Amino acid sequence: MPRRHRPPHLPPSDRLIRLALADDGVHVHAPAADDDASRSFPPFPLPRVPLSLLAWCAAVGEAVWRRHRACVALALLLDCEARRWVSPPLIPHQRCGRRRVTWSLEGPDSAGLPARLRAGGSFQCLPPGDPFSVHRAVPRFGGVHAVAQRPGRHRPSGGTLFFLRTDATGDAALADPAGTTGDDVDAALREAAGRLVID
Repeated sequence: MPRRHRPPHLPPSDRLIRLALADDGVHVHAPAADDDASRSFPPFPLPRVPLSLLAWCAAVGEAVWRRHRACVALALLLDCEARRWVSPPLIPHQRCGRRRVTWSLEGPDSAGLPARLRAGGSFQCLPPGDPFSVHRAVPRFGGVHAVAQRPGRHRPSGGTLFFLRTDATGDAALADPAGTTGDDVDAALREAAGRLVID
């Protein structure tokens, strides 16, 4: 029987987000754990995860595998004030094994972060396995979750699957990468076009 992936220990709810479907797409809700309005943010559209951030996560996963033959998890942080993903992501306290990773977002990993930063998802690098093992690896907190698998029998070329989870009680739904990720390099070049003089 395959070993189950253990969910991460979760920080207080004012460090997490909740996703909700709206008329114009998926929206982020970042409520405060108490009545402190300064720790709450109005709902906003879920920003696409930058491809450069995902490449950075994949590079960390590859480096950990190459050096230690172990899996690794990263917490994707969302800046609820700026309404964008934070780079680099947080590498939380974790136990990295060959087949799975056990990690935590509570304690020192989230305690020192500004109130505007929330755990908005995760990126995990795991060994080859069947699609059900990938689904079981998705953490039980709201956000965008990416699971990158090394090449193996079920997926000869490996690859990354994306999931959306509304909150700790919601099911993880497979997500289309085209609607979940964005080419931030292309966007940066478009924004800088007026500052570039090409000879």
